[in-house]
Amino acid sequence: MKRGLCVLFILGVALRVPHLGIQPLWTDEANCLAIAQGASGPVWEALQHDCSPPLYYWLLGLSVGPDRPSETKTRGLSALLGILSIPLLGWVGWSLLGNAGLLAGVFLAVSPLHVWHSQEARMYSLIVFLGIMLAFLTSRTRQQPRSRYLVALIVVQLALLWTHHFSIFAVASSWILLLFGRGRIPLVTARPYILVLLFGWLPVVWLAAVQSFAFDTGSWLPPPPPDAVARTIGLWLTGVQARAHSIIHGVPISPVFAGIGAVLLVVRGLGSRVGREQALLSGVGLVLAFLVSLGRPAYTPGRYDVSLLPAFFLLLAAGWKRSGVAMRSVALVCLLLPSLLGIRYYYSSYKKGAIREMVHLIEEEEQPGDVVVIAPEIEAPVFHYYYSGKCSLLVPPSFGDVFTVDYFDYRHRWGDKASASVLAEMTWMRVPPGGRMFLLYSPYKSTVQYKGWLQKKARESRKIRRRVSGSGSTELSLLERDTPSVPRTGKTHPPAPHG
Repeated sequence: MKRGLCVLFILGVALRVPHLGIQPLWTDEANCLAIAQGASGPVWEALQHDCSPPLYYWLLGLSVGPDRPSETKTRGLSALLGILSIPLLGWVGWSLLGNAGLLAGVFLAVSPLHVWHSQEARMYSLIVFLGIMLAFLTSRTRQQPRSRYLVALIVVQLALLWTHHFSIFAVASSWILLLFGRGRIPLVTARPYILVLLFGWLPVVWLAAVQSFAFDTGSWLPPPPPDAVARTIGLWLTGVQARAHSIIHGVPISPVFAGIGAVLLVVRGLGSRVGREQALLSGVGLVLAFLVSLGRPAYTPGRYDVSLLPAFFLLLAAGWKRSGVAMRSVALVCLLLPSLLGIRYYYSSYKKGAIREMVHLIEEEEQPGDVVVIAPEIEAPVFHYYYSGKCSLLVPPSFGDVFTVDYFDYRHRWGDKASASVLAEMTWMRVPPGGRMFLLYSPYKSTVQYKGWLQKKARESRKIRRRVSGSGSTELSLLERDTPSVPRTGKTHPPAPHG
């Protein structure tokens, strides 16, 4: 077992440390870093205008310190948690399933989605780490409802709830397993622990209520599609390249192969007690998250649900344990081949963001007096992270310091045609006559009108570069303003003296 865990640790390091600092920071990472370092005030206050609880931000702030960190240091916490999660899941699998459970660690080690989260300065690597402990403690508490396991379970559940709001569905699944069905614990025994959990969750509930008034997910997040649950499992198995490899146009081969392998092992895994527990833990949580999000932009497959990823891999390991040699071979090929293709795609082709490249282009072409305009201003922290030039920076619509701008108070103005024209006029007045404006623009649906009005007012507009990345597309344009003409009056006379 110890050798197996060492192999898992080495595999995790080999797949997560390379290129850790090569990819540029993208929007969410830079915003996360700015909040963690207190650029917009204390973390708790800053998050009232965001959409997450504070635990990961506090940990990130402690890990990077107050100075500007490198990309590697910024992502170091996520990488460390991702690497440690792999032998931890292997040990949990071994504890529940014997040697066959080590395969759960293998699945996590080669998961492209987990590689991605381990190289991203966001909270999802921490969520997976906590999700592993949730799966273990839920199963162990069902077998032995001792106070030490219940206390540890409450601590893990509170950590999840203080890390991401959607963790409530994993926590709810855990308690459904504990209070219903075979092996349930009496409600009288569970009541004081549930009360402690609810009391510890109250500050996060208050924060979520404040955020619901300040943050509109509809500005960037579409409602979940009908196949959201299936897409989630596909992302768990194949990562960000779900449509990168096709049999024919529009038919992705990776999710098809991975789905075949998953179905084979899931069917076999349901025949064991551990398999059924992990199936309920992952399945109920996914379904609850999807049902709550129906018709509303609130659910992102592959991100908000990663607390359930370890339970799913434990289910696959339980199925592998109960399968014959032939089925094991077919399932492993179907599961591991798409995962390896996904990792190859991630390292060779996937690009997190394009702001760093745009900043370098601005620094090459800028002249004294130039102005940089960022729309929407949610892209400004990543621009500040890389930019060291001397252009004036305008962050519409308030033109204040980037970290005091409340973007969400202005979201209703961007999409309005009249308001967009007013904002564009305000922006244009800040460009001196004959001056130039670099427009760094991401095509959110709320900024299209604003960009159009700016281009109408420019004497000349030239697109410098457009790049598509994992965080969307980014466009850099150079707009020039007319020099006001001086009326010709023939002979010129010196100005008359005053008095």
